[in-house]
Amino acid sequence: MTTIAATGDFAVANNTCAPSVGAGLKCTVGVTFTPTEVGTRSGVLTIGYAASGGPSVVNLQGTGNVTGLKSIAVTPTNPSIASGTTQQFVATGQFSNGSGANLTNAVTWSSATPGVASIGATGLASAIGIGQTAIKAASGAITGSTTLAVTSTSTYTIGGTISSLSDRGWCCRIMAATTSRSLPGQQLSRSAHQSRVAAHIASRF
Repeated sequence: MTTIAATGDFAVANNTCAPSVGAGLKCTVGVTFTPTEVGTRSGVLTIGYAASGGPSVVNLQGTGNVTGLKSIAVTPTNPSIASGTTQQFVATGQFSNGSGANLTNAVTWSSATPGVASIGATGLASAIGIGQTAIKAASGAITGSTTLAVTSTSTYTIGGTISSLSDRGWCCRIMAATTSRSLPGQQLSRSAHQSRVAAHIASRF
């Protein structure tokens, strides 16, 4: 035998095939399964040898479940996003054997304040209003949560230009413009307004 290896959530635990197997004899390979996600998991066991026809490939398959689940952690922790944007959350389960697994697509997601942000079955939250909401991931009686803060989308821009310059000194006129956008759920008398501010500065040598 040359190499014996497993891929995916599978690992070779033991084997009686190394370093060689006599003609007409048998050997066994023990494989462990440690799922990193809930659901069907696949892998491959490859047994390499020098004889013709090698290597031998065995398809492996197992199903991950939440048996032994002790806790759920939701990440990122306490994120802040702007209204109208999205945030992907991840649920990671910790099990009694010390292993961890991605449970994002296996838990039930919920938002305590849907008017601030909603969340779908895959953990993708959509910010709607302004404020905070608790994002929770649940698997049976075991839950994990974090707080999502949603902020305003208003932006303000100030720009200026120099309109003139004299040879004896200098004077300038700065034209500044400010713009604003209404917040979700709020209407202004005008959706956008501009104001002009002029400043005149003179100096002599």
